[in-house]
Amino acid sequence: MTSMNIQTSNDSIVEAIRAIIALDPKAVITYENEPSLSAADQKELEKIIAADDRGEIEYKTFDKFDRDMKSFLKGLSA
Repeated sequence: MTSMNIQTSNDSIVEAIRAIIALDPKAVITYENEPSLSAADQKELEKIIAADDRGEIEYKTFDKFDRDMKSFLKGLSA
């Protein structure tokens, strides 16, 4: 059996490959999709990056975050 690795983002090519694979009942096709952002997520990420560039985002160490969160949760239980 021959193995091939084809990388494309063209949906028409992917559909054509599926059609060719369908001609051989013994053929196997596997997918290794790279993770990608949706258009909405991409737009949100761009907003976050812009806010960071403007200095509007506060970064905390894990220890500071942990202390703040414990204090916040303690306030909820009071």
